[in-house]
Amino acid sequence: GKHRAELDWRTQGRGAMATRKRKKKGTAGVVGHNHNSPHSKKNSKKKYEKGGPGKDIDDDDALKSSSSLFFHPILLFAIIMVFVLVGLAGFSFFSLLPTSTTTISKPLGLGLFDKAVARSGGENHLYWGTYRSTTYFGLRARTERSLVFGMMWWDPSRPQTFQNMRHQASQDHGLEGYGWERHDGETYGEQVIRDGDVTLTTSFVKSEEGARGKGGDLAVRIGVERKPDANQGVGKPGGKVAVLFYALDERIALPPTPASSPRATLRVGSGNVLATGDREEDFGGWSLRLARAGVGVDRSASCGLVRHAHNLTSFAQKEIYENYLRTGGVSTEFADLCGEPEPSLAIHQFLVPPGEHLDLVFVSGLGPGGDGHEELRASTLSGPALTALLAERREAFDSRFAERFQIGDPSAAEVSKRALSNLLGSIGHFTGNVRVRAGGKVVDYPTTSLFTCVPSRSFFPRGFLWDEGFHQLVVRRWSKRISRQITSSWFDMMNADGWIPREAILGHEALDRVPPEFVTQDPTHANPPSMLMPLRMAARGASLGDEEERDFLSSVYPSLRVWFGWFLSTQGGDREGAYRWRGRDSSTTRELNPKTLTSGLDDYPRATHPTEGERHLDLRCWVALGARTMAEIAEAVGAPEQEARDFNSLARLLEDEQGLRSLHYDEEAGSFHDYGLHAEQVALRSTTDERTGVVSKVRVVTGAAPENQLVREFGYVSLFPLMMRLLHPDSEALGATLRKLRDDQQLWSPFGLRSLSSRSRYFGARNTEHDPPYWRGAVWVNLNYLVLDALGHYAEIEGKHAGECAEMRAELRQNLLKTLVGEYNRTGYLWEQYVDGLGKGSHPFTGWTALLVLIASE
Repeated sequence: GKHRAELDWRTQGRGAMATRKRKKKGTAGVVGHNHNSPHSKKNSKKKYEKGGPGKDIDDDDALKSSSSLFFHPILLFAIIMVFVLVGLAGFSFFSLLPTSTTTISKPLGLGLFDKAVARSGGENHLYWGTYRSTTYFGLRARTERSLVFGMMWWDPSRPQTFQNMRHQASQDHGLEGYGWERHDGETYGEQVIRDGDVTLTTSFVKSEEGARGKGGDLAVRIGVERKPDANQGVGKPGGKVAVLFYALDERIALPPTPASSPRATLRVGSGNVLATGDREEDFGGWSLRLARAGVGVDRSASCGLVRHAHNLTSFAQKEIYENYLRTGGVSTEFADLCGEPEPSLAIHQFLVPPGEHLDLVFVSGLGPGGDGHEELRASTLSGPALTALLAERREAFDSRFAERFQIGDPSAAEVSKRALSNLLGSIGHFTGNVRVRAGGKVVDYPTTSLFTCVPSRSFFPRGFLWDEGFHQLVVRRWSKRISRQITSSWFDMMNADGWIPREAILGHEALDRVPPEFVTQDPTHANPPSMLMPLRMAARGASLGDEEERDFLSSVYPSLRVWFGWFLSTQGGDREGAYRWRGRDSSTTRELNPKTLTSGLDDYPRATHPTEGERHLDLRCWVALGARTMAEIAEAVGAPEQEARDFNSLARLLEDEQGLRSLHYDEEAGSFHDYGLHAEQVALRSTTDERTGVVSKVRVVTGAAPENQLVREFGYVSLFPLMMRLLHPDSEALGATLRKLRDDQQLWSPFGLRSLSSRSRYFGARNTEHDPPYWRGAVWVNLNYLVLDALGHYAEIEGKHAGECAEMRAELRQNLLKTLVGEYNRTGYLWEQYVDGLGKGSHPFTGWTALLVLIASE
């Protein structure tokens, strides 16, 4: 649950912890500040190795590293003066760090989501939605144990579709296409699903007019069309499509809760009433009604006590198959039997002829005997009234889209509408426990809920922290209300240390879709803080007088401060200004180049031999963005002046081009790179285990032994100083980066920027014998967008590269539009990545590929 406690960020500085340590163990606890000690270099290096400026050193270690000279009055006076001068300089990094370094996984529980909802006028408007991201079509409310609705289908003329009944979205189904053509993220959506010769349309509308339950009434229309088959006419029995629709109450389905929990009941209805029930917490009495069914629709029903929604497919298959056996292979319907006295599920199957549709209406706020107006309320949300309402909402969507996004090309505009609609239509609400590795054990993070976009309903139907920052660049252009609630929900997951899970695998529906090796999270591992990008936009709005933005930022600022402090204290490198992603495997011999999953760039080539002395260029650039963003937010919300000075000081340090070049620039090649223990030539070679005889591939160094050096691979990582606008507009390093970027033998292609130079020995190379290349040449939309945005920035400010940047931006934009729009029109999908103009990877991938909307918008 969420607690209403407030985080007092004024007590989060290192000084508060140092005071507590002195009380416990004496003055030796401040030896970490003894810059004049004979051990100062060792201590300073240790601080950066363990996580950035001001990292606390254990008191016992501090005692060992101190000497009796520490207590000399002159030396003590010198130490005090150093602190005074540092404070006057406004460079007190220590105040930016969280006090806690424990791995106990407890969310902070500030209720930021609840506050964001309250500021936007309450929960009612967004309470219901298509928040079941794992399904082709599913609805739920934003509560831990919701009443949920969903659809399945199969084709009686194709028995194999019964074994592979469509319910949970999956690439394995081989659908020709599916996705929202329109979805406003709030009250309306229309989706088209193409499965072989069958086309389904699923539409929904919410209405608060006359409704009494929380979230309002709800209408669903499911239409069926079928291409005529030469061997089987539409009028024959096989022409009908089996559409299943169900209501499941998680309040009943899930294990018992305390006696004080709200009560819920569910019953299978009769006639046109498909199900009824009662929920104290939100809807009161409710009913699900079949308001309209086409001619020739056959119906059957079942019910049961089913615990989890992801088990519903197998339940439906079992019930239909058992009746099929009972009837000697005649019936493919439910038996219309319900022997469960307290069911959690009511499920109906409709055999729908092509050209017909179903109108289903949910009404709530009913008394024990109904309110006498259920049929009237249902009639206003079905038949011709629903047709008119859907047309009205579609027109409103198109008008709103045209107002927010000016896109001249009609084809690009239509695909962009669908990209936005699928991003909004894939927003999910999840509740569960993230599994965390803490203290050598795997434990469950306390139960939390998350309101989030997801990258892909078919393959990644869960929240990803670094994806979310890119998602919100698009969402906030459409609805700042939705964006603020999503952002606040993510920060509700943060623990007292400032760590936020990289993946939010919450609840059985989400957990069921994740390989076991990716389930457990590590509270020392970071992810790119991309959420800073939309937050910086909010800060700029607040600075221009937007009070809603200021209120939002004031609410999340204490959490942001701890989050950014966690980055500084856990991701630091071996010297000032250096940063290192944690989580690389230094012991593996199975990978050509050990992955850096925490960076988000997975198999992008880094130093071949991970050590604590690595310096990761992209992370330094992310932290630079973070420092500047935190300074702008601190000023926007009126934080204490010292905090804004601290953030500004860190930003100036990390934005210094000479400092950046001293750690990461190859003067001869004219490009930026990582640094680490690296062998230029490695390969995967087959080897045979002498004991088992198993043949596998291991990495071997085929050239010179590894040495500490720049990792001279040119690709997306090399572009981060450009992406984050850290280069002076007249800089020679900017000019050199642009020249290499434009080289079509390196990153430039007619389809967008490749992730890795085509001259690299890693280009298109497998990382293990089982892992195909991922970030080794494919075009990824999110980082192409950042480059495009940066080129626009340098084109608009005075500098000797402005004209070149303007030309490159225009050409890159056209290349990306040609690829994204053309491949959507060819395949019916937006894709995770693109190789030589062809969509690859998961699909539909309507997370950051939905940045198409911003790319197309003038």
